[in-house]
Amino acid sequence: MKKSIIILACFFLFSISKSEENQFYTDFLKISIPSILISFSLDETVKDFVRKNRGETLDDFTSFFNQFGSTLAAGTPFLIYGYSKYAKNRKLEILSRRAFFASLIAVSTVLPIKAITGRERPDKSDKMSFPSGHTALSFAVFGTYAESFNDYRRYILYSIPIFVGFSRIYKNHHYFSDVVTGGFLGYLSVYLSKKIDKYLLNKIKAVPYISVCSKNIGIKFKYTF
Repeated sequence: MKKSIIILACFFLFSISKSEENQFYTDFLKISIPSILISFSLDETVKDFVRKNRGETLDDFTSFFNQFGSTLAAGTPFLIYGYSKYAKNRKLEILSRRAFFASLIAVSTVLPIKAITGRERPDKSDKMSFPSGHTALSFAVFGTYAESFNDYRRYILYSIPIFVGFSRIYKNHHYFSDVVTGGFLGYLSVYLSKKIDKYLLNKIKAVPYISVCSKNIGIKFKYTF
């Protein structure tokens, strides 16, 4: 576990190399690092609590929300982007583009950490437990949309990745610390996706858009000269 903590600390130090220039990184560190470190000490407590409170209702509930950390999460930006073009909703179009970028950041961050730390899952199925990719992806996608609202929709959208994280613990695929870390990585991906989107528009003068056709799905760019 010490190895996992060291790797995670190195990742965060790299991520906040410009923390003095941006208050977000400083605040993020103050909250995320202590929370993640504390979460390791709660792994067994949470695991035992979940084990003692299993039931048919929670079985169905967690099976439903477990999907929002994989296929549904990955497909959401494309579905909403398609709707935004049909409805000519510029706000949803931009958010969907950022959600796609956030999902790429989350996945490309989580997978190397999983491979390096090699933490065994609670169910002993493999050694790719830390951090939770489902939670990170869900926070990255739904967190992107949630950040654009200041009403009840914000809380509804943020509840989705929280339920995903709980489902991963309930299904015995992750420890509590895996889920907490995945959540923070997903939230960080939301912020970084905004930076990437602005950089493409302001520095490179490229307007990214999602291309969907019968043969493939992907991101393409229109350049302004």
